[in-house]
Amino acid sequence: MSLHGLEEYLPSLVQFCLSVLRISLPLSLAAIAGFWSERSGTPQVGLEGFLLLGALAGATLVKLTDSMPMGFALTLMIGAAGGMLFYWLACRIAINAILVGLIFNLLIAGIAPFITKLIFGSTGSTPTLDPALRWQFFPYLWAAGILIVSLILFHRTGFGLLVKFAGLKPEVISSAGFSLSTVQMCSLILCGVISTSGGFILSTYLASCYSPMMSAGRGFMALAALIFARWDLPRTFAMAIAFGFFEAAQIYLQSVNSPLPSQFYQALPYLMTLVVLGLRRQGLSEMA
Repeated sequence: MSLHGLEEYLPSLVQFCLSVLRISLPLSLAAIAGFWSERSGTPQVGLEGFLLLGALAGATLVKLTDSMPMGFALTLMIGAAGGMLFYWLACRIAINAILVGLIFNLLIAGIAPFITKLIFGSTGSTPTLDPALRWQFFPYLWAAGILIVSLILFHRTGFGLLVKFAGLKPEVISSAGFSLSTVQMCSLILCGVISTSGGFILSTYLASCYSPMMSAGRGFMALAALIFARWDLPRTFAMAIAFGFFEAAQIYLQSVNSPLPSQFYQALPYLMTLVVLGLRRQGLSEMA
């Protein structure tokens, strides 16, 4: 095909690539958040709940304060509190972390209708946000910044070294005079802050309000990306983008005339998740 023939497809291709990046934002942040939790030795299946928490808190607080920066800052604080709650249950009380994650997911999904009813008189969605409040470029800068800071923090600082030992050989931390509990607490607070920021972007940037279960399995996709990448941060980020590609593709394919039902295309990201987990069936017992 000539260059002239390609020109008519370039705008659509660029638009599709931008859609992939936009859709990948919450998933990428959830995957990075899960990285900190898993690397510190705490299995994290509560990413779905953290995303919902960030989405609900973000849409609610931005609506109440009429300020995107204020809503974002308060959402991060709520995420930190969620991480502390997870730490207290999984590490201090020593409840099985997988069970804590599942309960956390159900708790947030169950409490959301109560909150929206109490504040807005609705048991479903929050009111639509003013389009003028919406950020344009900050979500991309935030995700890139979180990735860069996480890489530096994990590979170039003493805290990162402690997190590595917390997940691999926790007895080394105690023998060196450091507190394993403190390392896990900081890691889970990081997990809560980063993952709820992904939920904030989901409800205020990808959408204009909170709607029930709007995370739509992204937390579990992020965990699958983390497992497939063998807990390596750059590969995890790349896998999250790959999942975003399939999610963007299913949206595009639904607009194309096809004998296949739209439900088939809607299932593509989840089928991809199953394929990834099947290919990495040994992943849960390995640590890079």
